[in-house]
Amino acid sequence: LAENMVVHMSLMAVQNQKEIAKLKDELTVSAQKIEALEGENEALKRTLAQTQIEIGRKLEPVLTSLPVEFTMTGFEQHKRNKEVWYSPPFYTHPQGYKLCLKVRTALERKESHISIGACLMRGEFDDFLRWPFQGSVTIKMMNQLQDSNHFRTTLFFIGPSTVVGRVTSGERAERGRGEDLSYNILEYQLAKHCLYLKDNCLRFQVTRVMNTSWTLLEKQCLAIESSVLIPPIEFTMSDYDEHKKDDTTWISTSFYSHSHGYRMCLSVDANGYYLPVGPGSSKHHTHVSVFVHLMRGDYDGQLKWPFRGSVTIQLLNQLDNKDHREEGIRFGDSTPNDNAGRVTTGERNKGWGRQFIAHRELTYNQAKNTQYLMHDCLSFRVSKIVIKK
Repeated sequence: LAENMVVHMSLMAVQNQKEIAKLKDELTVSAQKIEALEGENEALKRTLAQTQIEIGRKLEPVLTSLPVEFTMTGFEQHKRNKEVWYSPPFYTHPQGYKLCLKVRTALERKESHISIGACLMRGEFDDFLRWPFQGSVTIKMMNQLQDSNHFRTTLFFIGPSTVVGRVTSGERAERGRGEDLSYNILEYQLAKHCLYLKDNCLRFQVTRVMNTSWTLLEKQCLAIESSVLIPPIEFTMSDYDEHKKDDTTWISTSFYSHSHGYRMCLSVDANGYYLPVGPGSSKHHTHVSVFVHLMRGDYDGQLKWPFRGSVTIQLLNQLDNKDHREEGIRFGDSTPNDNAGRVTTGERNKGWGRQFIAHRELTYNQAKNTQYLMHDCLSFRVSKIVIKK
């Protein structure tokens, strides 16, 4: 019996050794297959990268270097037929976001206005880009009589996915960003020797595209929210006369004081509300008033309240890069908590500000070469925010 047991165990040992050898062979084959697949994967990655580079090289001559210019022909035909004009595409940078200009010559609620804007397009490099697109596009509408007094606007891509999201159906995004301008702007302006619409054409230049998310990454993650704006930043109040006539208040896009800072916005009253330090308010029809509102922000729990500091605002001289009207709005110990405290109800606090400029000073001043109101627009710059420690 003992001898039989020894023989049986020996046979089992041999069989196990055969099974082990077989498994080793299978593992060796599997390892070889894995190694081959890894090699193929690396080869595919190199091919994909090379293809991307080649596509980029082919497309680089196609309007990837800013500034780029476009000419809209047949303006009157577009206006008469209520057609939208789209420019050829351009890229924010090589292998970047694809956009085009968009001009609407017939607006539903503003028949006497034109809209100049831009919208995202389906691009060749969308798989490799960050979405949604967060940034701005600066456009010039060219004065066709001389190389000065061009109309400039900066469009900020913030808001819903239909504006800033990746285009997944169709050629272009459903919506874009634009600025509405009166048709009167296009006509000849003697004082400035300026004419935008000439020979039934408008000329545009895309001068700058800022990808805000990349800028923030380069600056170690500045504040990120739906509107990633940090001073210095500019805003344009359009339809000044309409706001003045209807006694309505213009509200800017929100912005932050600094990285992970206080969220704010501006409000402008064309008829000149003035809020003194004490209680109450009064109405003046001689000045433009500007206010700063603290808003509910993403970092309020990390900040000191009430807000103490100053916001420096400039009303830009639209004829020259000097002689801007500048005022500082200070939030001090006497500022009421309704203006300087943390926002706990609603979206923003009451505004804190002052009379900014008299109506009579908005128009052209030949002696100083200043003009703050132009094309029915006022341009403001939040140049600096100082926080009191």
